[in-house]
Amino acid sequence: MPKRIANGLTLLSAVVCVGSAMLVAGSWRWVNAVTIPLEGGRGGIGAYVIDGRLHLWRTRIGLHTYQRGGTYYRFSYQISSAAQFRLGRGQSWREMAGVHWLGIGWYTTPGPKIFLLPLWLLPLLTAIAPVRWYRAQRREGGRGFAVEGSAPEAP
Repeated sequence: MPKRIANGLTLLSAVVCVGSAMLVAGSWRWVNAVTIPLEGGRGGIGAYVIDGRLHLWRTRIGLHTYQRGGTYYRFSYQISSAAQFRLGRGQSWREMAGVHWLGIGWYTTPGPKIFLLPLWLLPLLTAIAPVRWYRAQRREGGRGFAVEGSAPEAP
């Protein structure tokens, strides 16, 4: 029974690996963004995936801006082109891109505070179990042709 559980978890790990690798590959072409309002719309948290990184952000709007009918946050989910997103960010995008080490970092602007996480880490970690399983299967199975030894001939 433990072998079945291990095989099931290995299969699950392989599925997560392929799915997350597809997310990483798609993040170079598309931006997926979600915004969740906090404090009645005066603040918000959100996440977006671009260039193989997960950007988590949080911001607050001043009470005076909110009362004057200015900016407020509401729930939203968007998919857009990564190239247009990079162009819209301009200089702040170039500065943010230089902050991280191995894709991990943070960036503070006058508005939101942004935390960066690498997406490449998930496919890499979830690939370990399937690769080990594959190598074990190759070792267990015989390779080549079965060779039987023959008895030496008597003179």
